[in-house]
Amino acid sequence: MRRNLLIYQGPGAAPTPEGWRTEKVSHHDPRHLCRWIDRHWEGGRIALVGHGTAGLVFRHAYLVANGDDDSREHRPWAGHVSRMVLLATPNRGAGVGRFRRGGPYVTDLRIRWVDHFDRTTDPVKVVQIDLPSARREDCVDVEQFPNARHVTTPDVFDNRAILDAVLGRFQPTTPPVRPAPQPMEFLLTPYTRLRTFLDVYAQTYALHRHAGITVTAVEGGTKTLARALSKVPTLRFDAVHLERTALPPDFPWHRVVEREQAGQITHR
Repeated sequence: MRRNLLIYQGPGAAPTPEGWRTEKVSHHDPRHLCRWIDRHWEGGRIALVGHGTAGLVFRHAYLVANGDDDSREHRPWAGHVSRMVLLATPNRGAGVGRFRRGGPYVTDLRIRWVDHFDRTTDPVKVVQIDLPSARREDCVDVEQFPNARHVTTPDVFDNRAILDAVLGRFQPTTPPVRPAPQPMEFLLTPYTRLRTFLDVYAQTYALHRHAGITVTAVEGGTKTLARALSKVPTLRFDAVHLERTALPPDFPWHRVVEREQAGQITHR
């Protein structure tokens, strides 16, 4: 008999909706989580409920399961994920280490996320549940597809809020942030910090990727740009303009074009 599977990672115990079984996990590697689901899925629907940075791991695991990684291996259960519930997940990154804001991991994940939902019509519904103190702009990449919802709870995340999110018994409390896209241009100077640039790029890409994004890098800013392109393979620009580059003459910009990270590159 097929049973629906609720996978929970966070403090305490998650509720078990009728007709579901709940499993609590503690995976920090999305590929390990995918292999765990491979073994435990019984053919029913799947709900992923992650608290804090566990939500980032679940988001990444979902992309891996859909073949959006280097292996391009699509897992059978990927199309059965009906809900992804993110409890106070810092989608823009937070703290230090792998999940820090403006870090390569978080930036790459956010770009892959919006790219994935631009290409597909996945039925999964993503519900971000936050406290009133949360910064709304930290969720813009999550909200860039029609099945995303944002809910603000008055005080704490109780089991009722999780149940309502999993079963669809909730009302979004704020409309999605989807402004009209407009062309955007970045300017990188010798004083531009890499993490600041990557953080702002991910925000900009989520909202304005369809209108075109270009970058002008000046002197030492060309080194920052080169590091960004190397650390985040999904970083892309319609055009790259280099002024008084600080990079060696033989820097392989042709490889940047081959990886489709830049439509064209000009030197000034």
